[in-house]
Amino acid sequence: MNAIESNDISKKSKRSLKWSLFAELFAKIATPLSTMFLARLLTPEIFGIATAVTMVVSFCEAITETGFSKYIIQHDFDSDEEYKKHISVSFISSIFLSILLCILIYFFRYPISSFIGNSGYEMMLVISCLQIPFTAFNAIFLAHLKRFFKFNTIFLIRIAFCIVPFLVTIPLAFLGLGVWSLVIGTIASQIIQTPFLLIASRRYIKFHFSFRVFAKMFSSSFAMIVESIIIWLCSWASTFLAVKLFNSYYVGIAKVANSTVNNIYNIFGTGYSAVLFSSLSRLKNDKEQFNNMFHSIQTSAFVIMIPLSIGSFFYSALITRIFLGNQWTDAVYPIAIFSISKCFFMCFNNFVSEVFRSKGHFYHSIFYQIIMLGINIGIKLLIGRNSFEAFVNSDIFYSIIITLVSLLVLQFKYGISFFKQIKTVFLVLACSGVMFPFLLIGKYYSTGLFQSVGQVFVCAFAYFIIGFVVNRKIYFDALSYYGLDRFIMRY
Repeated sequence: MNAIESNDISKKSKRSLKWSLFAELFAKIATPLSTMFLARLLTPEIFGIATAVTMVVSFCEAITETGFSKYIIQHDFDSDEEYKKHISVSFISSIFLSILLCILIYFFRYPISSFIGNSGYEMMLVISCLQIPFTAFNAIFLAHLKRFFKFNTIFLIRIAFCIVPFLVTIPLAFLGLGVWSLVIGTIASQIIQTPFLLIASRRYIKFHFSFRVFAKMFSSSFAMIVESIIIWLCSWASTFLAVKLFNSYYVGIAKVANSTVNNIYNIFGTGYSAVLFSSLSRLKNDKEQFNNMFHSIQTSAFVIMIPLSIGSFFYSALITRIFLGNQWTDAVYPIAIFSISKCFFMCFNNFVSEVFRSKGHFYHSIFYQIIMLGINIGIKLLIGRNSFEAFVNSDIFYSIIITLVSLLVLQFKYGISFFKQIKTVFLVLACSGVMFPFLLIGKYYSTGLFQSVGQVFVCAFAYFIIGFVVNRKIYFDALSYYGLDRFIMRY
């Protein structure tokens, strides 16, 4: 790849990341707002029941995607016609498999519900699975948009997705439908995306199926399929163990606390991951450009995520108070711990996973994920089974281990500097130190809601001022991904 193409991808990456982050910003503003209402209308037990159902549905979704969406993003096609054929085979295969899984779940609904600790909610499981075909279809055409860096279109689709809780879920919860409001709202959120994706991708919709193309894609994507299942296991292992170790109340507390932290972090984290994979996939044959792109996007993540994790830890009570309400006081401590562990996880584990995928090293990714899964389960069983608080604390130990493993893999497998990453982390930590006086005041001295929110803004302002004084280039480059570089240059 020549320098011009690399520069073009770099420009597209920054522009795409901006749109991706705007999409996540909108989504993660809408999601906490809906959670603020739902957490006050529904009990932790209801969220615990819904979590167990979601665990099964998400497993089916990991299978139905069959790795084809990643294939669509990464593979180099010889012509536009060949690309259209692969798109068609992808969504036909995915939808067929999703319908088959729905049928299997219907016939085995009783043993599945018993296994996940949700006996008596079999029909809810069956109804929830209606979203799987829509999710499979949407995944393929979202991959198409990501391949061509059409994150501005994805932004508009995300807006449609985000209005569903306010039009469907919250009104149903207000009417007293309880857990069914969550089920119906989740299905509606998938259905509403489909017509927008059909319109955005209409030029590439071609009803064509070829067993030869399917066999080729399946053989190339087999590792991705296995990887998706392993990633699902890694994502849901903690929830499954929580279901087995604790009652629905604590499962609901853990789920909502984790979701609240995810809502905050995914404003930035999901955008980074989506653009990182698309960008690195195009640069996979140019080691220097590949590594530069990785460091650039990861540094931008450090600049935002590290102070965010510190602030969320100290202001976990404020976060709980604003987003969840008084009946969720048991979520304060989990939110504090998950805020720290999430930073490690998103800045290291997620990034090394995208490196594996963008390079096409899916078996390496599988091996890595299996090791991480084993470590997570081992720590949870060793430490977490003693009490719910110990279960929450085990996340910190897991995050530290996963960070060390990620750094070593990046250094010795891909030549991505261990010390360069650590140096950036310590630089950002040093700049974050300016926030501590305000954080300690908010943590140990009772203040009103508006005073606490004001302290948060003061912390953020002081942090960025110090950051630009200490290392202007890093902070300027980081904020350029958000399209704020021109604003900064004016002042």
